[in-house]
Amino acid sequence: MPALTHYIGLPRCTKTTLHYAAGGEPVEFSIASYGDGSTLAFEQAFPQGIADVGAVGIDSDVLDANGVSTAFPAFKPATLAGNVSRGWMAYDGWDCDGKHGVCIKQPVAPAGHVAYGAWDDATNALPDGLEGSGPMLIFSQDLKESVVISAMENVMAQSQSFVHNKRPGGGGGGGPPPAVKWSQDCKKSPVTGTCENSYCVGHGAVWSSPGQSNITLGACEAKASELALAGTANAFDYAFAPIIHPKTCAGCAVCRIGMLKSVEKSTQPYGCFKADLPPAPPGGTLNYGVMGSVASIPAGWSSKVIMSAGGAPGASVRSWGAKLMKFFGKQADISQNDFITNHLGYDTDNGAYYYYNPEKGKSYEDTVKNI
Repeated sequence: MPALTHYIGLPRCTKTTLHYAAGGEPVEFSIASYGDGSTLAFEQAFPQGIADVGAVGIDSDVLDANGVSTAFPAFKPATLAGNVSRGWMAYDGWDCDGKHGVCIKQPVAPAGHVAYGAWDDATNALPDGLEGSGPMLIFSQDLKESVVISAMENVMAQSQSFVHNKRPGGGGGGGPPPAVKWSQDCKKSPVTGTCENSYCVGHGAVWSSPGQSNITLGACEAKASELALAGTANAFDYAFAPIIHPKTCAGCAVCRIGMLKSVEKSTQPYGCFKADLPPAPPGGTLNYGVMGSVASIPAGWSSKVIMSAGGAPGASVRSWGAKLMKFFGKQADISQNDFITNHLGYDTDNGAYYYYNPEKGKSYEDTVKNI
């Protein structure tokens, strides 16, 4: 039932709450529409918490630091009727090395701090994970309308994750699943040029057979095909002979399935198999939720995501910022009295001339004093 809620620094809102259960534990999803006509807040609440998120199995991204274990809200980039174009813009993390979620480097910002693209049916990548999660601006082609979406509360424990559309038969879209073809790869001896024992999944497997089980190659391949069509695997390691010293070889299961890493020489009798998958349909969904590496959620915990609409992008971003400052009880004029922002200073962080480069024969302290 919609209900009027208390003031939170923004105009009074109408709130609708949906009640669900995850592994028997109550979960509440709420949408609050504020009286200014331009603000929505999406909330996930866990009245009794969840002791073991992985056991609940909310999502395949559970325990993946760059994924999310819940999804609310979720937005699907789409092409408007009449092929009206829309775009998106976001700020990426510092390193933008692809190791901590999707980070999109583009010529306009070689350091990788600004990313942008089309918001339509063919959108195949959006910033996400530890490095890519952050405020996102979506705007019309004429730049007269835009919205900003970002975390609003408990921002350090939530994230965003872009999930690609599934292949037909692979967990979405219907129809028979396509056949997955597997080819064996190996690390070749630099001396003879022949294949050596090789692995390409290792201990990062998403599924492993129990210890020294007698699983066949065919059964391992069938399980790998199932996970490949679900989008959680594209390679597997299979041991063609008994594993040596199993007690000292943690993770040396006969069948290990997961995402392809580099093909490496193995001391165990493994063979590496890679999937040849048909292309997935374009597009996907941007999910906001609890960071995938969070193993448990305490009772009473909640998180919020804000969607703030406005006119031109610049005005829209300023309006979004003003709303967050009201929400947290902050004053904009504080920055005008800040010593650091009102005086000339020197930054010794990465990129500065004296970063790991003090004056000859002097300490860092003496160098900074001389500057």
